[in-house]
Amino acid sequence: MFRTPVFSLTGETQRNCLSNLPLLRRASHLQLSDASTQLILEKSLGYGAFGVVWLVVDPRTGRRMALKRISCVFDTLASARRAYRELYLLSNLRHINVVQMLDIVKVDNFAEFNDVCFLCEYMETDLHKIIISNQPLSIEHVKLFTYQLLRGLKYLHSAGIMHRDLKPGNLLVNSHCLLKICDFGLARSCLTFKSDEQDPTLTVEVVTQFYRAPELLLGSSFYNAAIDLWSVGCILAELLTRKILFQSMSPFCQLEMIFELLGSPHPTELSSLVGCPLLSVEFLLSRSVRPPNHAALASMLTPFQPNNHVTQSTEPPDGDLLALLTGLLTFSPTKRLSAEEALSSPFLYSGRARFHSWLCDCCPRTCCLPVLNQIQHSNSTVLSHWREVVPSFNSSGTQYSSPCTPPSPFAFPHLSAELMLRLNTLSLLPTLSPQMSTAPNSNLGASSLQKCMEPVFISQGGHYHLNTEVELSTLMDARQALWNLMEDYFRRDPHRARVFINTLSPNFGPFLSAHR
Repeated sequence: MFRTPVFSLTGETQRNCLSNLPLLRRASHLQLSDASTQLILEKSLGYGAFGVVWLVVDPRTGRRMALKRISCVFDTLASARRAYRELYLLSNLRHINVVQMLDIVKVDNFAEFNDVCFLCEYMETDLHKIIISNQPLSIEHVKLFTYQLLRGLKYLHSAGIMHRDLKPGNLLVNSHCLLKICDFGLARSCLTFKSDEQDPTLTVEVVTQFYRAPELLLGSSFYNAAIDLWSVGCILAELLTRKILFQSMSPFCQLEMIFELLGSPHPTELSSLVGCPLLSVEFLLSRSVRPPNHAALASMLTPFQPNNHVTQSTEPPDGDLLALLTGLLTFSPTKRLSAEEALSSPFLYSGRARFHSWLCDCCPRTCCLPVLNQIQHSNSTVLSHWREVVPSFNSSGTQYSSPCTPPSPFAFPHLSAELMLRLNTLSLLPTLSPQMSTAPNSNLGASSLQKCMEPVFISQGGHYHLNTEVELSTLMDARQALWNLMEDYFRRDPHRARVFINTLSPNFGPFLSAHR
C-alpha cells in the first residue's frame, strides 16, 4: 500500500531566512529528524475559511499537494474548536467527492504548539473560477457537477455532519471535472438529522450570506442539514446563469429577493421556523404576498454561455431541472429536498452515468455484478467516452487548447473488458427511476444499485455518525484535545516515511509569516 510521507519543518535557520528568525523560533516545535527529501513551497493558493493554503511539491515523485496552515489556533476557544473539528473530520472522512487529507504535520513540542498544518490532495481549480471564466459550460457539465456535489453531501450528512459553508469556491475541480467538497472550517456534527427537528446549540453566523438558507437569514439558531441543500440550490442556479442567485447587501434584502423569485412562503411554512428573533417575525408578517416568478425561473434553466449571443430557446423548460431547483430552494426546511431525494431527480441521470463511466472508484463492485453479468453480451448503446465530454481546465478555470465536443456514442476497441462492462452497465442507468423495483433484465433493485454508487458513511469501527463536539472549557483543554487527536492520527501508521519543507525555498519566509 502506498504510504504518503509525513510533512515537517526543519529546525535549521537558513541564511536567507534570518529576517524571519522570530517566526522560525515560533515554528521550532515542528522539528523532526533529518529526512532525505524536502517538500518545496511553490506558491500560495489562497485563503480558506480559517487558514491559508500553499502548493507544495514532493521532489521524489513530482506530486503536487495542498498544504493548509491554521495559525494562532489557541487564540480563542472558537478558533480551537474549528481546528479540532476540521482535523477530526478530515482524518475520518473517505469519499471521492470529499477532499482527502494526506497527512498532518508532526508536532514534537507541546509547549510551543500554536499552529496546525496538514496536507491535502491538490486540485487545479475550483467551481467559482470556472463560473466566472469564459469557459463554456454545457447542461451536461451542470448535471455532472451537481451530481457530484449531492453525492459528496449525502455522504457527509450520513455521517451526521453539516458543512455549513457550501459555495462554489469551496468545491474543488480537477482537469477531469472531478469535484471535491473542501474547507471544513465551519463544519460540525449535528445532534439530530431528522427533517422536523433542529439542534438548539448551533451558531447563527455560518454560511457565506449569498448561500444562506432563509432560516439562517432570519437569525434562527434552530437548524439542521437542510441549510446545506439550500446552498446546493443556489450553486445549481449559479452554474446555469453564471452569476450569484441572491446577491444582496443584507439578510432582509436577500429575503426580499428570494420572495421576488420564489414567491412568499405559505403561512403553514412559517410554523417550521423556530428560534427566530421578534424582528425577523415582524419582517415576515409585514411582507406583501407575492406569487412565484415563473418567467424568471424558466429563463434560468438554459445554461448561459459567455461571449455568445444565443437565440432564446423556444423549447419548453426542463421540468425535471425545474423540480430539482425549486425542491432545493424550498422555504421550509422540513419540505426541502434531502441530498438522497435530490439524487433521485431524473435530471441527474446522465450526470450519474458520466461520473460512473470514467471518474468514480466504486464501479464495478460486487453489488453491480448481477447487472454486469447479464448485459455483457447485450447490444446496449455504449456511453460516450469521457474525454469527449470533459474539457480540461487550468488553475484559472479557463480551458486548455483541446476543444470540448458534444457527446456521441461510439465503440472503444482499445478499452479493457472491465471498463466496457462498466460503460454498458451505466447505459442502463437513465432508465432507472425511484419508482422502479428492479433494473431491466436484472434481479438487482434500483435502490440497491443507487446505494452502491452513492454510498453512505461507515467508520472503521462500524459507527455510522461522527461527533465533532468535545468539552472544551479552557484553552489548555483545547490544546490537549487537539494534541491527542493528532497523536491518535499518527498511531494509525507509526512507520510512514517523513519529509520536510525546504527552508532554502524563496517562499519559506512568506509561508511562515502568512496569517489567516
